[in-house]
Amino acid sequence: MTTLFSIVALAAATGWVEIDEANHVAGRKTSEGYLQGKVVLVDVRDYTSGDGGARMQEIWTSFRKKPFVLLGSPRGDADAGALKAALEKAGVTFPVYLGAALADPPPPLSGDYMYVVAADGHVAYHGRDDRRATEVVVTELANLGSPATVKQFRRLIDYESEELPGRALLHLMDFRKKFPAEAKEAPYAEKWKALSGSSEMRKLAKLEELSRMAKDYDPYNKRAKVKITAGKVDIWVASYKSLRDSENPVIVREAKNCLADFAWAAAELREVEQQRKGGAR
Repeated sequence: MTTLFSIVALAAATGWVEIDEANHVAGRKTSEGYLQGKVVLVDVRDYTSGDGGARMQEIWTSFRKKPFVLLGSPRGDADAGALKAALEKAGVTFPVYLGAALADPPPPLSGDYMYVVAADGHVAYHGRDDRRATEVVVTELANLGSPATVKQFRRLIDYESEELPGRALLHLMDFRKKFPAEAKEAPYAEKWKALSGSSEMRKLAKLEELSRMAKDYDPYNKRAKVKITAGKVDIWVASYKSLRDSENPVIVREAKNCLADFAWAAAELREVEQQRKGGAR
């Protein structure tokens, strides 16, 4: 009998190409798996001319704590040394990979352009206007964080139940609170029963929730209700890393994504903590 769990195990992820060590040029390193379920802005441009790199860095700085990745894909055949020098001068820290693209990308445009890939894998914007692209990113992040309509919930849950079951369970919880009648209808009642009935899925959903908290946390906010330190994140990693040994490859991928978010958050927290120690001397 085909179950939700067998469907999950066989699900095909949104494909990406050239996201590997050989093509990494600058910024943080990422992976095809890590891009799953994120809002991704692919920026295709000639980084050796103009101030595009610096403008994109501003966008990355604004949204990097969200489930968002700005993925730089250099245009043309610029000299590798000149390209790295230009990216360093612009202070680029977002991931830049030669040829990085959606496996089934929108048609290329002449000159510099960009496209936004929504969390469920569809292309939400394709063009040259970075302001418009930013507006679409904001909209997609808002829809991902707190869907406003039944249609938005269903679209996310249909995708996530196969690709990101831990996050799907969180959205199903929210769906049941906001639209209880619709959440009781098939197939969402069945998805709720299958996901919530698994202790492994419940643990994965908690990991999703904690990784989001860690990544969103502002260490400079003295009024934050919950204080998160690098040491606390390390404890969470130890508590949830066993999910990487699951027999379900989709659970393994999602757990690794969350643990990668923990690593990014812990690194930034340690940097802030070191700065505070240095200032106290």
